[in-house]
Amino acid sequence: MEQKDNKNKIDKESSLYCDFGGFKGFSFQKNIDSINKLYFGLGLTISDIPYVFRDESDGKYYLSAYCFSIKSSNENITKEIYYPESFLNLVFYHNNLIFFVNTNNELSIFKFDKNLYTNYRFTPIYPKKNQEVEELSKLKGQKLVKIGDDKIKIISDKLEKIGKDSNLKSTYEMLCDILKNDLGEKLMENSKQFKSKIAYSIKHENMEFTCELLKDSHEIDSIGHLREPINVMEGEVSFQTGIEYLKKYSDPKYKKGAEDKDYIAEDFKCPILYKNFKDKIVPENKAILCEIKGGFAIRDVSNQIEKRINFIKNCLFKKGEKPSYFIGIVNFASENFEKLSNYLGYEPKFEENVLIISIVDYQYHGLDISYEINNKYLLFKKIDKMENKLDGIEKDMKNMKAEMTDNFNEINKKLDILLNQMKRFHPELNIQEDKPKYSHEEEKNNDINDLI
Repeated sequence: MEQKDNKNKIDKESSLYCDFGGFKGFSFQKNIDSINKLYFGLGLTISDIPYVFRDESDGKYYLSAYCFSIKSSNENITKEIYYPESFLNLVFYHNNLIFFVNTNNELSIFKFDKNLYTNYRFTPIYPKKNQEVEELSKLKGQKLVKIGDDKIKIISDKLEKIGKDSNLKSTYEMLCDILKNDLGEKLMENSKQFKSKIAYSIKHENMEFTCELLKDSHEIDSIGHLREPINVMEGEVSFQTGIEYLKKYSDPKYKKGAEDKDYIAEDFKCPILYKNFKDKIVPENKAILCEIKGGFAIRDVSNQIEKRINFIKNCLFKKGEKPSYFIGIVNFASENFEKLSNYLGYEPKFEENVLIISIVDYQYHGLDISYEINNKYLLFKKIDKMENKLDGIEKDMKNMKAEMTDNFNEINKKLDILLNQMKRFHPELNIQEDKPKYSHEEEKNNDINDLI
């Protein structure tokens, strides 16, 4: 009976508190993002990066696009086309067909043949989450339109340019031009808003494929261009090698020494867990994407990086705007160093340049980030270090000035002795009685100041 009463007491007490665990992860990510921006100049360009946006309501960054996929039934090949949300018209070109999703979410397909084209309209299907499309889309309408040879040539010339041009913006504008000016379709006036997936399962005449349209959006912790290069160790590091080193490094009995520099990223000042590129510098002006975890969630951060890579490879970025390096950052509590053996046997694989580092006990870039860090504090510390360096330079200059003063005094004495000796043995020489320029202390100091 007493045990039951204790349990009820615990249940009642636990209801007094709510979980604020999200604060820890958010502050951790925010601290790292602040340090990366201040010390590496990480930030987005002012120009429009179509697939990346910052939500003003929560201050977070997102990768977002409309994804249109076409899967052929007989070839089992899926073609994916990613459009930014800023594109009003969902119009795509694949396998000599133009696909257009109208205001009613109907899919119009334009098929061209000699001096005519056929416009098919199919109804949408709204499958439930993770549900396969089993039913077929209904044919809402089919229209055969005859046009002149000149008109067909104009359209075919435009489509031929699309096939050769990989520029997303020009491809999109060309397709909109064909829709409006050559096919007489009404373009969209507002962007489409839909939360669920839209599917089109088509089996009509010689067309047999499934199309899917969805809004694909991923939150990202940090993204931008570097304004400063990042120094890391040279050569690749397997995950198993990184884990073995982290286990040794975080052992309280381990005495850190000069040999650690091979596994401590020079600028991050943290152990490297994984690195699949040989370069020892992540160059400036490169776009990078960071995924950050407040705990040692290696598999989570690896999966997130993999998803971001797969998303980005389907997007057409402008030159220099596509992320070319992906950095994963996790935090490890050294008290758990013996548990690292659980990760033996795990080895991630990535197609792009990936670096994963492990912060140990919240020590990142030589700073303690176990609590919220104010950006002004970071800036103050940076200025303070600069002032200390300037103070050191000033002291060195003063020491140099004193040393040069002593040297000039010694030279002056020796010069006086030399002149006296010359007058003694050669009285006929016309030697001025005035002492050299540096015989007066004030003039001497002025000359030294000029030199410094």
